[in-house]
Amino acid sequence: MGDPSRLPDWLAAEVAEWPQDAFGAHQARLLLRDGSVIAPVAILPSGDVVGSGSAGHVDFRSDDVVAIERIDD
Repeated sequence: MGDPSRLPDWLAAEVAEWPQDAFGAHQARLLLRDGSVIAPVAILPSGDVVGSGSAGHVDFRSDDVVAIERIDD
């Protein structure tokens, strides 16, 4: 498994304002340019994106992210 994928800077700034979970991460869904959705993902304070549950390993290019949706439990 390689290095984690990262959010583009314009999204990382937005996500930083979201509430964190108990582990300091932000839970979200990512919409990619090709229309695919990666969910659920944990966005770490560093901007790294880690797939969780059914998302497994997350592999995308940061410039492919077109939208993000916060997942609230």
